[in-house]
This record gives sequence, C-alpha cells and structure tokens, in this order.
Amino acid sequence: MTFGSPLGGRIYDRYHFRHNSALGMSQGVSISTRNLSLQLDLAGYHGPAIDAKPQLLSLTISNVMIIAAALCLMGAAAFLRNRGGS
Repeated sequence: MTFGSPLGGRIYDRYHFRHNSALGMSQGVSISTRNLSLQLDLAGYHGPAIDAKPQLLSLTISNVMIIAAALCLMGAAAFLRNRGGS
C-alpha cells in the first residue's frame, strides 16, 4: 500500500479519473470493510469487530491490507499499461 495507494491517487488526480476519486475511495473502504468481516468470519469469529481479540484483529487487518495493496498496484499497473495505447 505504501507504493500503490499514492500512485493510484496521483493517477486519479492527474488524468481523466479526477472526478472518480471520491467514488473509488468509498468503494475501497466498502470492499475493505466487507473483506474484514469475511476474514473474521473465516477465522470463526462472529460478532462486532471491536470485540474481537487483538491477535485476531491484527491477523485479519494485515490480510486486508495486503489484499488492498495488491489491488492498488494492479489498478495502477493496468492503467499505466493501457495509457500508452490510447
């Protein structure tokens, strides 16, 4: 996420996706929240995330961050790859 998120933000700000940045960020938050719930469910925890044990939250949040980082990098790479052809 250290590289993918700023790169994605720069692409949104610099090119024609400028008006979609708020939509993209809200979708990212929604997907991350859903992914956190899914990860907690797969770990066998059913309840509010705030009541989960710190070790479980640490594991699930790190998984969510890794997935988010991969999605940021894939989106940035896809844009940079397709930018040259148009």
